[in-house]
Amino acid sequence: MTAPLLLNQNVHYCAIGHAYVVLDLVHDRYAFLPPNQAKWMRAIETEMHPAALSDKTVLFADRLVSRGILTRQQGEGRPIAASTAARPLSSSAADVNPDQTRLTVPHVAFFLLALMSAWRLHTSGSLLKTVQAARRWKAQAGSAGFASAEQARALVAVADRLSPLFYTREDACRFRSLLLIRYLSFFGVKADWVFGVRLSPFGAHCWVALDREVLTDPLDTVLEYTPILIV
Repeated sequence: MTAPLLLNQNVHYCAIGHAYVVLDLVHDRYAFLPPNQAKWMRAIETEMHPAALSDKTVLFADRLVSRGILTRQQGEGRPIAASTAARPLSSSAADVNPDQTRLTVPHVAFFLLALMSAWRLHTSGSLLKTVQAARRWKAQAGSAGFASAEQARALVAVADRLSPLFYTREDACRFRSLLLIRYLSFFGVKADWVFGVRLSPFGAHCWVALDREVLTDPLDTVLEYTPILIV
């Protein structure tokens, strides 16, 4: 009996139109599945019995297994399903002026700690370890107490005021988002780190959000992208 197919636990994918985009955290790479391959992938998603798949779909599934996208090992996978997320409703990225924020010693101290954590992970070159660390930070954030959305906006403004001393806003969105996730966690904010992709032309972007409010980017910017992973 053929073992059921599962999605590798370190792989995420989303649908854009009739195509799929796949994110492999282990290898830090994206893959594009055009409509014909996406059709086979949908068959794999919905068919409970691998023996009922067409010959072409089986060959495609075997190829995905060889690439580590799918697996037949129960301990390595989860049910095959595309990532879904509600579209953000608003953005507060331009609502608070960083130059008007008041800095305190905890603000600066926690920012420096977050900066060191983010830089260490960023230079390691491992997206998987980076995502795993961000998940731990979010899990630990609850012990710091509850922070309101208004407090979260103010903290992002503080980080934006301090950041020019260490990096520019034109630096990779991944580093800035990682730093903010860590910084906010010190104050009890369980923010989401959202990875998104687009086609025509292909592009990848990430941002920080709280519920359905974007904290780091204009709303129009993030709406160009389809979420593929929410940490």
